Amino acid sequence: MKKFVAIAIVVMLAMIAFNITIDLGHSHVAWDDGDFDGPFAALIGIAAGGMGLVIGGVVLAVVGVMLALLFAGLGILAVAGLVIGAVVLAALMSPLLVPILIPVAFIWYFSRRSRRAKMTHEAAV
Repeated sequence: MKKFVAIAIVVMLAMIAFNITIDLGHSHVAWDDGDFDGPFAALIGIAAGGMGLVIGGVVLAVVGVMLALLFAGLGILAVAGLVIGAVVLAALMSPLLVPILIPVAFIWYFSRRSRRAKMTHEAAV
């Protein structure tokens, strides 16, 4: 893909150079109320086109930075919203989870008690 882009740029520059050298005297630029012909019109056209490309590049860079900041802020808001939603959902579901949590609490207590007894037995030996 990189080779294709480089070849396309070289071909376009060659076409522009060929057009400038061959057809330079027949350029015509209408700017405001003035009509310019000849090589001076070609110079005006090239300068205006170059400035348009520079301005377009600056505008694209600024818009890219603004969109990056906007989407980063929206991403933070989306994650915060998901966290708040999960907390609210857990708070709403907690009364329904009590029948499940009671056996889990007993299992956790007995496993913790047996682990503590094992650790005190190993420390005494």
